[in-house]
Amino acid sequence: MEAALDACVNDKVLRRRLLFHWTTAHAMLLRIPESSFSTLTLQPEDEQQPPKVSSALALSRIHSSAFIRLLHTMQSSKDKPFSRSLPSTVMEHFCDACFGLIIPGKSAHVRIIHQSHNAAVNKKLARVHAASKRKAKVLHKFIAPCIRVRNAVVTTCHHCRHRRTLPGTPVAAKKVRAAAKPAVVAAPLTLKRTHDSIFGPPPSPPRKLLEGKKKKKKAPTTTPPSALDSFFKSLQ
Repeated sequence: MEAALDACVNDKVLRRRLLFHWTTAHAMLLRIPESSFSTLTLQPEDEQQPPKVSSALALSRIHSSAFIRLLHTMQSSKDKPFSRSLPSTVMEHFCDACFGLIIPGKSAHVRIIHQSHNAAVNKKLARVHAASKRKAKVLHKFIAPCIRVRNAVVTTCHHCRHRRTLPGTPVAAKKVRAAAKPAVVAAPLTLKRTHDSIFGPPPSPPRKLLEGKKKKKKAPTTTPPSALDSFFKSLQ
């Protein structure tokens, strides 16, 4: 947040005031225990009842609304202390109705709700896309096709029970996969070692210079058994 204020706000005093309200609103929400809203499920009949607001949540709303009020006042000022407007990612942290700071589990409850093809979120996206398509046609520019969403992020403020619906995950086009072709496995290559290679074994064991011709080994001759051997075998 401090980096966003440094890039958008030129006046140092105004920057410090905005940063003070922002950090104080966050510090008040950190005092709320997580167990108080961890098991909270708001039903439609609960949203019509007056909300039960804690003191920390009320103090946080005072500083967050002061942040928005000071922001709107300085934007309409003639001094123009802003070089550019704050990014939308910063403004999404505030409630649209009571300007309270939105932190899931602390000051707001977030749910993911499935959206049909003709849901209100998809109809709004279709209207915005049709308007941008007409503008692009006049300027002779290309525009991407409209992408509908399959779910929506519904944020319910704990202070005023205001519900904000934002588009969720877009419906991705299904890609038709082609039939897989059988992979051709090539035979492994075997490299023959040459005789000159330093890693291969020598073709024959080395011979000495003074070594003569190799002598042929004679097969051992078997002597026929004698009469004495046959006599000893008969005794056994």
